[in-house]
Amino acid sequence: MEFFNTFSNSGTFNQTNGVFSFNYNNAIYPTLNGTFNWTGGVVRLGGTMTLNHAVTIPSGKDFKILGGTLTNASTLTNNGTFSATSTGTLINNSLFINNGTISNLISFSNNGTLKGSGGLNQGAFTNPLGSTFAPGLSPGCYTIQSGFTNNGTVEIEINGSTSCSEFDRITVLGAANRSGTLSLIFGFTPTVGQTFQVISALSYTGNFNTINVTPNTIAVTENNGTVTVSSILPIELLSFSAHKIESQKAQLIWQTAAEDGVKNFDIEKSTDGKAFLKIAEVKANNTPSVYQAFDEYFFQSSYYRLRTNDLDGKTEVSKVVYLEKSAGKVAKIHHTEGVVWVETDNVIESVNVVNTIGQVVKTTKDKQFSIADLARGIYVVIVKTNKGFVSEKVFSAMK
Repeated sequence: MEFFNTFSNSGTFNQTNGVFSFNYNNAIYPTLNGTFNWTGGVVRLGGTMTLNHAVTIPSGKDFKILGGTLTNASTLTNNGTFSATSTGTLINNSLFINNGTISNLISFSNNGTLKGSGGLNQGAFTNPLGSTFAPGLSPGCYTIQSGFTNNGTVEIEINGSTSCSEFDRITVLGAANRSGTLSLIFGFTPTVGQTFQVISALSYTGNFNTINVTPNTIAVTENNGTVTVSSILPIELLSFSAHKIESQKAQLIWQTAAEDGVKNFDIEKSTDGKAFLKIAEVKANNTPSVYQAFDEYFFQSSYYRLRTNDLDGKTEVSKVVYLEKSAGKVAKIHHTEGVVWVETDNVIESVNVVNTIGQVVKTTKDKQFSIADLARGIYVVIVKTNKGFVSEKVFSAMK
């Protein structure tokens, strides 16, 4: 099938065999807004094509750009081969998942996100500012047959110690010019001194301007494509706050995003902000959790801080929070027969239901909600309003 006039698809186009061709000399400007199912045959482009809907190039198939330009504005998945003449151009403005091969393109521009475990068999590749290059597919390897320059973001998943199957690697059969941002996402807890060669190249120039690590409890260095874990913090503390819940009782709430090797937490109190005494101790879960403790003797305005005690004997102290005696109650929590409702005139920012080991099992902003779907047991409902926090123990007997 060959088109000599404008072609536009807003429905479903099935290509099972034969040749689907756009003629460059007749100024064809096809736009695929609908679904393009390609299971067989050959697709050739000689003009300008824009993809506004997801398209997948099957394994063993070749998309030929015969002097034209293909612009991806949706999700383009290549499991086969992109090939072109000396003037073929591929522009990615959205998500391009390349699990196959890109070859003989005079120009490949990544203005969006490039993923996949395939390769670039063409000239030097530059990842520009504002674009993302995320090799592999949870995780995997990507091969660039020539030089590689990064000015945007290189995103690397690290879930273990084996390259290509447990962490991403970029293999560059040329020079790797590092700039821009290196984003590392750890899916496991490494050890200090552990190394990961995330970029393998014949030579290296430059340095990444920024290295971002998730979670931020892990610190790393990078040298010639090799990432080394330099330190691991035992805890990532998201928040620590104090709230009056009764006339002579205060509640301390803190939340962690990561914990490792933590023994326990101490709540320390001061009436002058200088001399602190321990008033409570809570065992650590060593998993992201929400914790609470109480000051049963809140007789005057007080200062509070949280001390984290590690298994290796190290300690870390949080910021100091201040609670005025005059602070009033911000809400009242009621519960019966598997239903919880919050009585307040303030704005509810969040309501979290926490189990006995500190895990958040339900989150809402509603004043009334059900806990009938929770396992039988005791829970703590924590309400955050624009005026402060309040909490209450509730019991679910529905399961």
